Amino acid sequence: MPGWDGTTAQPVVAQTRHALARYAAHGGTVREVAVPEAGHAVHLEKPEEFTTALLEVLSA
Repeated sequence: MPGWDGTTAQPVVAQTRHALARYAAHGGTVREVAVPEAGHAVHLEKPEEFTTALLEVLSA
């Protein structure tokens, strides 16, 4: 198994956007919210921004 130097970045954002675009194309509702300078644990790294975005989505 390679170490950090032997791995490549995964295209997670592109993959997620592709899946959500397919969902939207079939009638689903999608809203992307990106919190700057936050990683995978947005709720821990930027709790105020996360809560604001979550409440906006839930109230829509």
